[in-house]
Amino acid sequence: MTIETDERTLGAGELEIVELIPKQPLPAKTKHEVVVTAAGKDTVLGEFTTGDGADEKEPTWNGILRATFVRAAAVCCNCTTGDPYAVLALGEVSDDHTSASSLQYAIFAPDAQGSYDYDAAPLTYVRAWGTGSRSATSRRARPRTSSSTRRRAAARLGARGRPRGRYGKASEVELDVAHPAKKAP
Repeated sequence: MTIETDERTLGAGELEIVELIPKQPLPAKTKHEVVVTAAGKDTVLGEFTTGDGADEKEPTWNGILRATFVRAAAVCCNCTTGDPYAVLALGEVSDDHTSASSLQYAIFAPDAQGSYDYDAAPLTYVRAWGTGSRSATSRRARPRTSSSTRRRAAARLGARGRPRGRYGKASEVELDVAHPAKKAP
């Protein structure tokens, strides 16, 4: 069975994320494959199984506790590029259907007027890792560091917890881009 979707492309730099948004609810407890067709050949990119039903309740979380702007040197064999990135320390999180380690966080940047549009497409999605206060590293959502940003010595990011297409409350943070850390905390 083919399911019609809308799609949007997110991300920055060398990595793009293609988000597929089903045009109708997916059936419960059903295995799905994500397939791309090129040159007449189907290739399975991944698969997932839907849960018992729709997840209508937003996650709860304590937001971003702190943020660190990092500009570390590229090092062989650990996927670093030398490009700047943000490390976000996240507060406690809970959701009635999704484990904390499986939650995604949508990362947003403010518009030219400094406002966030949380209904628009995010810059990217990241997953949390670590213990205690969870951490999320976003190498894909590089904060803009224009000359005006450098004069202000801060860049802003917003985040929202996101299980199964539902968003939790927003949390916003400023990054000190004038004094980047040389390694992740």
